[in-house]
Amino acid sequence: EGLRNYMSSFSYGNATTDDLWGAWEDVSGKPIRKLMGQWTRQMGFPLLELKAAEPQPDGSIKLSLHQSWFLSDGSAPSSSQSWTIPLFVTASGGANGEEKMDEAPLMPAEADFELNVKGDGAWFKLNAGQHVPMRVVYPETMVPNLASAVRTKSICAADRIGLLSDYAALARAGRVDPASYLELLAAYSAETDGTVWSMVLEQLGALRGILNDDETLSELFSRFARSMLLPKLAEIGWSPLETDEHLTRKLRGELISILSSFCANEPEVQAEARRRFDAFVADPSCSELPSEYQQAVYKLVLAGGGEAEFETLLRLFDTLALNEEKKSTLMGLGAAPTPELRTRALEFAISGKVKLQDFFYVSLSMHRASAAGKAQTWEFFKQNMSRYTAMTDKATSSILDAIIIGAISGFATEAKAAEVRDFFGANPLPRNERTITQQIEAIDASAKYLQRVQASTAKEWLESYLQK
Repeated sequence: EGLRNYMSSFSYGNATTDDLWGAWEDVSGKPIRKLMGQWTRQMGFPLLELKAAEPQPDGSIKLSLHQSWFLSDGSAPSSSQSWTIPLFVTASGGANGEEKMDEAPLMPAEADFELNVKGDGAWFKLNAGQHVPMRVVYPETMVPNLASAVRTKSICAADRIGLLSDYAALARAGRVDPASYLELLAAYSAETDGTVWSMVLEQLGALRGILNDDETLSELFSRFARSMLLPKLAEIGWSPLETDEHLTRKLRGELISILSSFCANEPEVQAEARRRFDAFVADPSCSELPSEYQQAVYKLVLAGGGEAEFETLLRLFDTLALNEEKKSTLMGLGAAPTPELRTRALEFAISGKVKLQDFFYVSLSMHRASAAGKAQTWEFFKQNMSRYTAMTDKATSSILDAIIIGAISGFATEAKAAEVRDFFGANPLPRNERTITQQIEAIDASAKYLQRVQASTAKEWLESYLQK
């Protein structure tokens, strides 16, 4: 009704955001202007912290809450900000988070607030249903119980996604112990929901990118990831089924796509990828290599192969008709396993045989494939920057942006940040300055995150987990 009133009142005139809030406020009797103004005019969003949960004589639990301005890089806010926050809560043995939007209690725009809820106190899920754009952090002692709630599906899929997303961001910002984040992540091993699994795969890939610059942590984390991925692969298989739901087919493609990052040396994975690759090479019209993981199979086969497989991918690039299929071969070349083949792949990309709008796929893929690939794409860029700039001189700046990202993204040490900063200081690219600055900032943030992981008990937690 409020929206209809708004449309009617301003159908032939100008309106402001406040006019829309006012129309809803008039109908609902709620302070919509004040509440929404905080969310639309203030930069960023809040971090809601559960400070304590105390049993009360009436059997309820009193939650002590604190809000602050969340900054993803972990830095201290330059000023204080607060929001009026609708509080939706799911609790072990009590509240189910199903309050209607207009019935949810509101935390005023103040730092601290107390709320009584029903429950047994084992765990609470704030922002139940993920209605509010904010991060939530819990006492470290509650993480094992939250992990149990994830394993038993005691919280809904949206909340399982939200909880993992929160802790990934909080670990990166230095607000939670990385070991606690890993403990929570491990709880998703038995996950059954395809959408939740997409978030799990995203976080596995993100952590791999950070830990690549620490050989010991990288190897431990890869073993941890394999312990999650291989059982799920065995469950859903490689072959699409007629009974597959859309999310199952989507998950299969995503799961197989990440195998080259963690499972390229697994004999069963290599054997199945090789079988499907050989069938496709013999007959590209066969059904053995679905488009959703064509690229992944190319990467697996080349990573476990050599020059013969490299040449086969080049032939496929020449003979496949669809541009999407050609792009998949370019991405596959990024998995070249030796320095010589990596150089050949990067040279092929700028040889003129690849369309200008596609040639950067090789370096993007190679940079993400391994620590060795990351180092080599950066060295190749430094040695060949003049060739790249000549190729892209008349193109949109986004083309060279992609090449720059495929040369410097993902590093996670202060030394590498300094090296990149010094190189572009001596070799400026004015059209791409924003991308370069953003990437250097990302390297600085990743370096801080890696240092936090190294200083935490994450290594000991991984070793203990893998011994079970």
